[in-house]
Amino acid sequence: MAYKRRYSCITYSDIEGGYAGVGNVDADPLFVDAAGGDYGLTLDSPCIDAATSEAAPAYDMTGAPRWDERTVPNAGGGDYPWYDIGAHEFVRGKRYGLRVPRPGKHGHSGGQ
Repeated sequence: MAYKRRYSCITYSDIEGGYAGVGNVDADPLFVDAAGGDYGLTLDSPCIDAATSEAAPAYDMTGAPRWDERTVPNAGGGDYPWYDIGAHEFVRGKRYGLRVPRPGKHGHSGGQ
């Protein structure tokens, strides 16, 4: 049986080590507190206003609307080039950080 090779097209993402593709960056995303599990973006993050609105939801995982941070140049794509890379839209004055339990916390070992 022959298998067809499939290729992924990854764009507008922050990938450690880099990855060829439109809008991709290789930079520290500058999370609020990654060690503590808070993956919200800080104002200096290269992920702010760097994603694409093409086929992306208008709201982030917490329900915050995607919006333009006026102090950051728009580097993204699509009709609204100010979407942020990642699960959380940076919202000035609010912390929408995603808390992810580490393995072993709260009785979860990461296994089945």
